[in-house]
Amino acid sequence: MQVLFRAQPHRVDDIEGEPDYVFSGDINKAINLLKEKHPDKKIWIIGGANIYTQCIAHCDNIYLTQFKGSYDCDAFVDPVIFKNFVELAKVNKTTDCNFSIWGRA
Repeated sequence: MQVLFRAQPHRVDDIEGEPDYVFSGDINKAINLLKEKHPDKKIWIIGGANIYTQCIAHCDNIYLTQFKGSYDCDAFVDPVIFKNFVELAKVNKTTDCNFSIWGRA
């Protein structure tokens, strides 16, 4: 697997599936391990619809970017995952996208 990112000195990168990084077949176990290893860090979940659905119970906030337009996509986040969240802010409205921050209700 080729990882296309540049490590940042202020960030810990744990990539699922990479042998030099934390990995567990159970994503909840992996998140709990990250919380133990880095109790002073925020955990950012960057994934697809399936990853978000599996991890939503661990989230206190959602940083959502919605791109305007029609796209040929095959996976979508089910809006029901937002049921326990309220929109806290809308920022950086542009002609291309909207960005909002959601917090646990």
